[in-house]
Parts: sequence; C-alpha cells; structure tokens
Amino acid sequence: MRGRVLLPSDPDWDTARRPWNLRIDQQPAAIVEPAGADDMATTAAFATRHGLRLSVQSTGHGAGADLSGTVMVRTSALRDITVDPTRNMVRIGAGVLARDLAAALPPYGLAASLGSGPTTGVAGFTMFGGLGVLGRAVGFTANQVIAADVVTADGARLRCTADAHPDLLWALRGGGGGYALVSHLELRLDRVPELFGGQVVWPASVAPELFAAWRDWTTGLPPDMSDSIGVISLPPLAEVPEPLRGARVVTMTACYAGPADHGAAVLGELVARTPPPIFNACRPLTAADLGNLWNVPPAPIPTRVRSELLTGLPDEALSELLRLAGLDTESPIMRAEVRHLGGMLAEDPPGGGAIGRCRAPYMIESLGLAVTPEADDAIGHAQRAMSDGVGRWTTGTTLPGFAEAPEDTAERVYPSATRDRLRRVKERYDPDDLILRSFT
Repeated sequence: MRGRVLLPSDPDWDTARRPWNLRIDQQPAAIVEPAGADDMATTAAFATRHGLRLSVQSTGHGAGADLSGTVMVRTSALRDITVDPTRNMVRIGAGVLARDLAAALPPYGLAASLGSGPTTGVAGFTMFGGLGVLGRAVGFTANQVIAADVVTADGARLRCTADAHPDLLWALRGGGGGYALVSHLELRLDRVPELFGGQVVWPASVAPELFAAWRDWTTGLPPDMSDSIGVISLPPLAEVPEPLRGARVVTMTACYAGPADHGAAVLGELVARTPPPIFNACRPLTAADLGNLWNVPPAPIPTRVRSELLTGLPDEALSELLRLAGLDTESPIMRAEVRHLGGMLAEDPPGGGAIGRCRAPYMIESLGLAVTPEADDAIGHAQRAMSDGVGRWTTGTTLPGFAEAPEDTAERVYPSATRDRLRRVKERYDPDDLILRSFT
C-alpha cells in the first residue's frame, strides 16, 4: 500500500471515520486511504481473503449504512484534475471536491453543474444523481459521465466507456455505489462563458405571497435558469449580517446559464412581483462561484434530511407546505426548500443512465439540525408530518442524490425496470456482494 491504512487504535481514527453528517456514527473495521487504483485492488484482495466487505466514500455525504465488518475506502487522496478544453472534458480523481473543480475550470470557459456545498465530493455527487446548480440548463451531472476507471470486487482494473463495459458505465451514471471501486471519472462539460445568479432574501412574514409568485414565475421559465426557494432559519453566528442573525427568512437561489443582462432581466420579472427584499446578492458569476452558490456550511454537522418529488404546486399544496414548515424560529425544520426541476432534467440523456430523466416539476427538501436525540426525534416527526401533508401532490419517490439511507430504499428511488437492471450489473461485477450498496 502506498496510501494509509488506519485502525481503531490509531490517534486520528475518529477524524478519519467521521462522515459529513455527524448524525451518523460510522464504525468500520479499518479505513484505507488509497493512493491510486493499485491500492484499491490490494484492498479488494485483502477484503476477500479475510471475509470483509468494502464501502467507498469521499467525504461521507452519503453515509448511512452499517459498516461493521467493513473496510471503508476513503478516496480523499485522489484529488487530481486534468482538463482537456479541446474535447470539453475533464478527468477527476474520486476525491475531488466541488470547490476544487469549480476553481479549476474558469480559465477554460467550461462550467460543471456542481452540488450545493463546497465540500461535496464530485464523484459521489455525480454517481448518486445529484442535482447541480446548472441542472435545468445542462441536466444531471451523472449523464455527463463519458468514462470511468474502476477496480472490481475481484481486483480487476477496468476502463468503462460506451464501447467497453457499457452496462457498468450505465450504472455509474446515477445508480449510486456498490458496483465497483471508482478511481477516476471523465465528464463532458458545457461551455458557459457567462453566468448570472446568487441569492435574494425576504422576511419570512411574506412567505405565502413569495412562494406563490415564485411558482407562477417558474411556469414557462427558460431552461437556462435553475432556481429554488426556501424558508430558512439563519444561524446566530457572527458571519451572518446583524439584521439576519438568528432570523427566519425566505431565500431564493438562482443561476442563469447565459449573458448577465438576460439573467438579470429574467430574475427581475420575479422581483418586480414581490415585496422589496432584505437584500439581493445576484450578480455576474464565474464558474468558480458555482462551488458554493447556496452558501452551505463547509464543516460537518448533524442533520436529518427528507425529500419528496412533487407533481405540482397548487395553492393548497403551498399552504400546507408553509404551515408545516413553520414560519417561526421555533420550528425544528431549519430549511424547507422547493427546487425547480424540468428543463434538461426532464430530457432523455444521450447514451442513457440509471438516473435517466426526471418528469417531476418540483422537489421539496427539508433539513434539521439533529444536535441531540430529542432534536432528532422532533425533526423526524415534523418531516413525516410535512410529507403526509403534501402527500396528495407527491410521487412517493425522491432522487437518489437526496435519499437518506437506511430510511430511503431502492423502491423510493428507482423504478422497477431500473432496479432490475442495476441488480444484473451488481451480479455481474460483484457477484459475492463484497461492495456495500447504497440502497437495498
């Protein structure tokens, strides 16, 4: 091994096993931080000999499985990025973070549709079908995977393309984890020379009319605009401006893939219909800004998350949503956000993939800080009440990038035909079920 191997007796064991969601207590048998694919192959061979299983993580954003008797493969050392501007392509190591890739792309006029947090692992976000900040304009990042270098459970090194192991490549395009150990991905990116966006904030007291105005604005919105709106409790921290510190607000986040004046005009149509915002931070952006457009905290925190795909947002659904989300600071729901889907997310991707397309026009995500067992229970109760309250307007499913194991099973994430195909890929490349699957 060129990389590190850690055991529970090592002094930095607790730091190494910690996921991004501190609500999850991971207790693997050992942790491996591979320096490359050879280390991955060595680890797979070792696990096979000793009756251990494997779990792969970059940052632990998708943690949730029981890791007893498991070797955790942390890909954090694989941070190389190679941009090929002639092919509009980038090759990334499995440990590259959103902020790393965002910072590397501006000189080439390329942009990646990254997740909402700067420390999200790009590989995991991509393979789990994460919803990127340019999602409506370019589709799921999973569908932009054109090649992958992997190590199978028996230690074989494979390169997956449309011509070689296309079934495994299909599974890696949104099927989550559990099929192979991925060392590198190659992504086809988009040339987006101009961007416009940011956040607009209003007091929570005007949430009902804001949500209705936003819903009406999204009807017929061009796919160049990706956007969301949410009720959020801002933390009482010094980093938050004094008027907003500890307040409950409505925040609209938007990103327009095109000329700044066009984006400002489209966004201006919404702002003109609403009460004056507390502040409007929308501006011309660069690809580097896409690493943290949502201003998500970079440090690990204990959270409980639940999401639902919505069939629509009639007035009655909005009323129920806001009633259950709570417009006061006493609500255990820290953030209740509706994301606008459609656009390229609803189109069939070239070459296909496990995530495919999403026909739902909206998705709701709720999040709370589970700092104590009592808070965890209160958040879970509030989230279930919210799901039940808007149940008439939900599909009963969610996107894999927003699913929370073990609560969300494969049935709530993938249609039956996709589950069957993913099962066949698993049986072919990992017949002994050595690598833990994301959803069961």
